[in-house]
Amino acid sequence: MANEWKDLIRQLIQVIADGHGKSYPWEQDIAREYNALPLYGDMGGYLALRPDLEIIAIPEDPRDTMHVETDPLWRNVALVRGSKRFPQLAELIPKRPSDAHTCPSCNGTGIFTIPEMPALKNLGCSCGGLGWLPKE
Repeated sequence: MANEWKDLIRQLIQVIADGHGKSYPWEQDIAREYNALPLYGDMGGYLALRPDLEIIAIPEDPRDTMHVETDPLWRNVALVRGSKRFPQLAELIPKRPSDAHTCPSCNGTGIFTIPEMPALKNLGCSCGGLGWLPKE
């Protein structure tokens, strides 16, 4: 099974690196430079999945401080967001452990909302979109 994941991720990386699909220039750069599948990006940097199933964090500046992401919340953000674009990756999203806590920010929905601002929909939540938080 691990080799199947490696092959799938390599194929997806190549699609992005070649500029196929709806990919942004920053995604193409990450695919080419880091041999990683871009899953999430914001003002601070990017999260990407390597064929060895490690999630790497690439800061916006300086990019040479890339590291393997070990924080479970950021890993979850990457996998949840990435699986929206690449549904095959949904199998990599961790299942809720029995000792997890329901996220107080989204009440378990995975979607943070601001009642006073209903036009803002589908905001990312601090739980990464899972609706639960790992036991600290």
